[in-house]
Amino acid sequence: IFLSVQLLQSCRILEKYETTSKHLTSKVDFKKTMEFNVPFAMFYSNDANLLIKVCQDTKKADEIGHFVIGPQGNSTGIQHWKRIFTTPNTSFSAWHTLTTARNFSNKFANCDLYSN
Repeated sequence: IFLSVQLLQSCRILEKYETTSKHLTSKVDFKKTMEFNVPFAMFYSNDANLLIKVCQDTKKADEIGHFVIGPQGNSTGIQHWKRIFTTPNTSFSAWHTLTTARNFSNKFANCDLYSN
């Protein structure tokens, strides 16, 4: 499996990162730092979000599940977004529920973010 992390605004991809593939186990750790240049003005925008997809390593890169960090996310995603901007230069971690998960026994993903 691998992760695809996208910074979106108005459904347009502004920046995108992908991890290398890992074998699916009960605990997969990518240990990958991804930095996005997110202007503070985007904090107040309702159409800016981080989309994190968990994908199978196939030719189609079939999505196993995803979660959103930002105004269009669930309560955990919204709180995570707020924390990015209210505590700069801080690393923190939060568990997020994957939506549209299939063929994946653990439907939760932990996301560590460092805001600067």
